[in-house]
Amino acid sequence: MDTVKIYKPMKAYLIIPVFCLSLFSSCTAQVKPKNKLNIKNDTMEKFDVVRFDEKKINGEYNFTTSDHAQVRQVENSADYTEEIKYPSSPFVKIRAYFKASGSIKIRGEKFYNFPVGTWQYFDTNEKLVKETNWETPFKFPIKDLDEKMKKMGVNIMVVKAGTNVRRASTVSPFYFVSYPVNADNPYQVYELKIDGITGEVLEKNIMVTKN
Repeated sequence: MDTVKIYKPMKAYLIIPVFCLSLFSSCTAQVKPKNKLNIKNDTMEKFDVVRFDEKKINGEYNFTTSDHAQVRQVENSADYTEEIKYPSSPFVKIRAYFKASGSIKIRGEKFYNFPVGTWQYFDTNEKLVKETNWETPFKFPIKDLDEKMKKMGVNIMVVKAGTNVRRASTVSPFYFVSYPVNADNPYQVYELKIDGITGEVLEKNIMVTKN
C-alpha cells in the first residue's frame, strides 16, 4: 500500500544566488586542486555592464533573446549574476561576473534546483582556478534517469506542475522524483526515491501538497 504523507507546498523558484552555492553541501562533488588549473580560458565571457545599467529596474534586468531564452540578470554587492533558461526546460545556465570588470567569475548549470555537470571558477585575471564536478557520486546519470522515467510514462525533461527532481548525497547518492498521481491534480504526487548508483527504485510514496 502506498504511504500517504502531508507536505506543505514548496514554491519552486529557479533563482538561487550564486554566492550561496556553498550551501549545496548535501551533494558531494569532486573539486580539482587550483594549482592544476592555472590556465586562461580561450572563450571568456563578459557581462555587458553598460546595457545592464541602461535597462535595469531595481537592480535587475529581465529579457528574452531571439532564440526564446529567458534571461535574468541581477546586480549584487560584489558581482552580477545571470540565469538563462528556455521555456519548460529544467536546465538553467548559471553565470556570475566580477562587478569591477564584468569578467566571468563562475560558470555552471542547474537541473531543476540542483547543480549539475562541471562548474568552473575564475579569478579576477580570467584564469580558471577551480572546477567542481557535481556528477562524481552519481554513477546513474541524469540521462539514464530520464530514460527510466520515460519508460514509466513520466517526462522529467519538461517542467510541469507537480513534476520535480531533487537529489542528495549524504551517505549514498539518491534521486527523488515527484510526478502527479492524476494529471488533473498536480497537488497529489508520487515520490520515488531512486538509488543514484544503480537506478533502483527504493521507495514509492504518495505525497499530498496543499496551498
